[in-house]
Amino acid sequence: MLIESKGRSAAFVADLIPTTAHLPDPWIMGFDLYPMDTLAAKKQFVTDALEQETLVFFEHDPAVAAGYIREQDGKTAMR
Repeated sequence: MLIESKGRSAAFVADLIPTTAHLPDPWIMGFDLYPMDTLAAKKQFVTDALEQETLVFFEHDPAVAAGYIREQDGKTAMR
């Protein structure tokens, strides 16, 4: 779900990226019935989130409720 207000955006990504540990592309939930579709959607979302500086909420992360995805050394990371 994408929320937009005053030129800013935030996203509740639910099980697409449930925790910050799931940021790397191949980390997809084991019970996903369509992992290749999820991988494509995840890559597109991360690209868009980087470009638009989207605040991302992680539903299942015990330590990080929300943050901004950044690229560090060619990999996605949290800020």
